[in-house]
Amino acid sequence: MKLSRIINPSYPKKVYLSTIAGGAILMLILLAKEARHCSELLPFFGLGLAIALVSFVLAIPTMFLFWQFHHWMIKTNMFFWKAKILLSVFSMACIGITFFAIDPHYFTTDYIKWPMVYMIAMCTSVWIFRIQYDGMSPNPRPTDL
Repeated sequence: MKLSRIINPSYPKKVYLSTIAGGAILMLILLAKEARHCSELLPFFGLGLAIALVSFVLAIPTMFLFWQFHHWMIKTNMFFWKAKILLSVFSMACIGITFFAIDPHYFTTDYIKWPMVYMIAMCTSVWIFRIQYDGMSPNPRPTDL
């Protein structure tokens, strides 16, 4: 099925917010896994909020480019599965560039897990949410229901 005018306008927002939440949760899981004692887990709850806030700010350029790329694909009217593959690859590249711009050492073997967490969260979000409505217009008439 090709993309058409019945595109879900909230798709980029859902991907953005779920990437931030999912990335923060996955990052906390990795940090908790590295903790030696239960007493070391208490600071992680406050850290989770800090990670989410920093992620929210750092992801703004990536999500703006994601939104632009999403709208370009709508105009090209490509198949939705192809659009999701391209969005996944494009978003992984943007996340990689963001982490590289912050610190090139994120791509060493010790720190590669941090960009990978957000790449996994974003690709999962791209594939979970529907990019288009199921045969309904965005503003359904009573006769469409």
